[in-house]
Formats: sequence, C-alpha cells, structure tokens
Amino acid sequence: MKRLILGTILAASLSWAGLPNVKDNRVDGFWPQSSDAPGQPILIPSGQVTWVKTYITSQRSQIWFLAPNHHAACDMDNDGDIDIVFTALNSDEPWWGQVYIAYNQNFPVFSVSAISPEVRTPYALDVDDRNGDGLRDVLYCSARYRGEEDTWGDWEYWGHPFWLMAPSWTPIDLGEYNFPNHCAAWDFDGDGILDAVFGDENSAVYVSLTGGGGLRTVMSGYGEGVALGDFNKDGQKDIASAGWGPVAVALNLGGGLNWNAYQVHAKAGHGIQVGDVNGDGNLDIVGCHQDVMLLLGNGAGGFTPVTVYSDFADTLAGFFGLSESEVGIADIDGDGDQDIIVSTMRPLVHTIAWFDNMGGNPPTFQMWPVEPGTSQYAYGVEVKDVNRDGCVDIIAGINNNLYVWVNTDCATDITEGYTEGPKPGLAFRGRFSGGLLSIEATLPVDAASLEVYNAVGARVAEASFAGREFSLPLSLPRGTYVCVIRSAGERFTGKFAGEGLFHLEPIDRTEPWEMEKSEF
Repeated sequence: MKRLILGTILAASLSWAGLPNVKDNRVDGFWPQSSDAPGQPILIPSGQVTWVKTYITSQRSQIWFLAPNHHAACDMDNDGDIDIVFTALNSDEPWWGQVYIAYNQNFPVFSVSAISPEVRTPYALDVDDRNGDGLRDVLYCSARYRGEEDTWGDWEYWGHPFWLMAPSWTPIDLGEYNFPNHCAAWDFDGDGILDAVFGDENSAVYVSLTGGGGLRTVMSGYGEGVALGDFNKDGQKDIASAGWGPVAVALNLGGGLNWNAYQVHAKAGHGIQVGDVNGDGNLDIVGCHQDVMLLLGNGAGGFTPVTVYSDFADTLAGFFGLSESEVGIADIDGDGDQDIIVSTMRPLVHTIAWFDNMGGNPPTFQMWPVEPGTSQYAYGVEVKDVNRDGCVDIIAGINNNLYVWVNTDCATDITEGYTEGPKPGLAFRGRFSGGLLSIEATLPVDAASLEVYNAVGARVAEASFAGREFSLPLSLPRGTYVCVIRSAGERFTGKFAGEGLFHLEPIDRTEPWEMEKSEF
C-alpha cells in the first residue's frame, strides 16, 4: 500500500553525488543486458501506411515512454537531429531504473547515455528549457524514490519529482509525495522559469510554482495522466487529468494560483493527450480505459464523449476500469486530420495501433496495427518525424527494446485515396545485379514510386517511374533489403539479399466503408 506523505518542496539543486543513496537491501531481479537486434527488416502493412520497425537499443528490463506533451522526442544536443528521452527499468521489483537519452548520430544509429542515477520506478517525463538558457532540461518522477520496511516485512514507498538541468543534469528535488507519475512543464506564473505539474496517483494533481506561489493542489482524487491545454480560450493554460476514477479538467483562474476543477468523463484513463482532433479550433482530450475515448471540446470548457474503439485494452482489477494505456495525437497519413495512436500494457487487439481519422461530425475512425497482436506490451508511445522525411513516425518500447516505426507512406498522390482502385493482374518483380536494381511490371503504370530500405529500417534509395520497366543504379553493402513499390492505390513489397531475382507481393487493403464505427 502507498500512503500520502507531503514533504516540503526542497527546490534545491544538488549534484547526483550529493543525493542520498536510496538503495536498500532488497534483492533485485536483474534481467541480463540485451544487444539483440532484428537481423531482417520488419515491414508492417497498416492501411494507407507501411511501417518499417527499426531497432534502436535494448535495456535490462522494461522501457517506458510516458510523455504527455509529445516533447520526449526532440533535439537534445542542438545538432538538428531528433533524439529520444526515455525511462527504463534495470530490474523487476523493486523497479530500479534510470532516465536515458538516445542521441541520434545518423538515423538509425543512436548512442545511449543515462542522465540520472539509479532510482526506483522512473516514470513519466517531460522535456523543455526550464531556465531559458537554450538547453532542454528533463522533468521526471521517481514514483518509488524512498522505501521503508515495516515491522511485518512489508515495504512502503514514497516518490519524488525531479528536474534534471542540462548540461550536467544537476537535479532539483521537488519534494516527497505518495506516487508521483505523469508530469508536464509550463510557466503558469509568468516568471520566466517553468513550473512542474504532476499527478500523485489517486490522490491529487499538484503544480509546483517557482515564482513564490509554492505548491498548489489543482484537483483531488485524480492524479494519473496529465496533459495541458487552453480549454476555454481565455489565454491561460489549463490541466486535464485522469485517474482510477473519472477524467477531469482544472481551469486556470490566473497565474496558476487558483483552479476550478470538474469532471468531464465518468470512465477512468491512464495517459491522456490534448489536441484538436475534429478540426473545429477547440482542444479535445484523448485517452484509453478499456475503450479508446475522445472527448470533443466546445471551446468553453465543456466536452462531448465519443467512443473511438471498444474493448481495445484489458483493465486492472480493482482500479475502476483503469488500463495501462498511453495515447498520442498526430496526422499519421498526411491527409490533414489528426489521428489517434494508442499503446497498451494489456492488449486485447493490438499492442500499438493507430486510428485513422475519417472525418465527420463526430469523426469516425478506422483502426490499423502498428505492433500487431497481443503477445507483447508497450508502456507509452511518442510521435515525431525522427528521420526528417516529412512523415510522422512512432516511438515506443516493446518489452525491453526501443523501436522507431518508420512511416514510409504519408501524403503521396499515389497512395492517397481509393478512387482509382487496384489494376487487376498488376504485379512487379525485381532483379538486383551488378549494382543495378531493375523493376518489371506486368502492366504499364501511369505513376509508381520505389523505395528501398536496409535491415534497420533506414531508407537508402527512392525514385519515381512510369511504364512497365525501370532501372536504378544502386551501390549497396552486403545485406538484406526491402523494396516497396506504390502504384494504382496499392503497395507491393519484396526482399532481396545479394544478386538475383525477387518478387514483390501486394499488401491487402481495407476499403473505408468496411471500417468499424462505434460511438456513445
């Protein structure tokens, strides 16, 4: 059991060496460090998108990716590349782990560094420049930072939120709480220094103000997922939170000092995100309990619920319908609509899926897999164009491995829409020989695009062509490669390793009118 102990906000900068050694005498169940990576490209057909699942790194135990503001994938070293900030466990119970940065060296090559000491349950995080020095800092929560054994041999834990200040990652300890988890950063009091928002599980949501306002209780009885947005268009940043019970919104009445909190949805949520999903200019809230839910905002602080998909994730017994699911919002297919991405620790359908926004009022959605099936788990998801090709990619940890699902198909005139329809009898074959990739079609095509990916998902060549035959000079090191052709509303994929002939197989597609629709 966890109990609430509110500590004084320390707000003191220390070196990591100056922090107390929180290690106890409990035996850690360490998982061996893994360096395994996929030896073959992994292509995942997903509606109008084909994902290339690209391995980044492994850690000893679970990789977590809980970032409510979509800031965890950003340029941390100011070199123009997208880096990845994440938390990972080094052991099972009692959940020792650290905060890491995967620095993008030249996608898909990353170097990984720990920026925190080993603490218990390094949970969610946010990334932003706290003090205005041009360097991005990291806000995160150690949900079980301090532990203590009682006379019965049971353990109780108390958590601490921290700022890690770049470039030396000097910590600022924000005090002791019950189980701080999701967090976000914003300058509510206008003093030029970012304040910290964090949920204290099933207890409260707090704002730690730097400009003399101290600690403010935003709402009580929530304290799981948190996300920020101006829900009533008054120019003040408001807070949405979910927890073991309902979803709530707290309107900022000015400077983060006073808040008006109220329930907006009766069902529980874990991670939540904020964005304009239906394109009406008002901010909406997305989350997942057992169902994927969308709360459509009216711009005045009110919300209308819509069920995006029913029975996507299993729930935790005794947690009021709470599922360990996280969400994202982004335009995956480049059609101008905001789509929904969901990852879950307890999949009933897929571990990670994206829900294509098909428009309408209210909008309807078509589900497509990102990490298909239910044999894996993912605790958190992030969306960002990691390889800078103009398409939004997906980042998540699957068990103890970190991956980027590279989006190879966004907003192309060849794959957008279904009006042209597949050409009966259209097929492709290829031959790689003497540094030349040759493509032959069974029928002439008016327009086709060709992409070649290596074994870790990096695109190494692309071209467009028309007609029945096309050749492309390629200088490739020895290895296995994936060829993707898009034409006439279809995609065809095939692998080749070394010289020789290979065939490209069509990827099945579902028409929009075959999609599932469900709503309250």
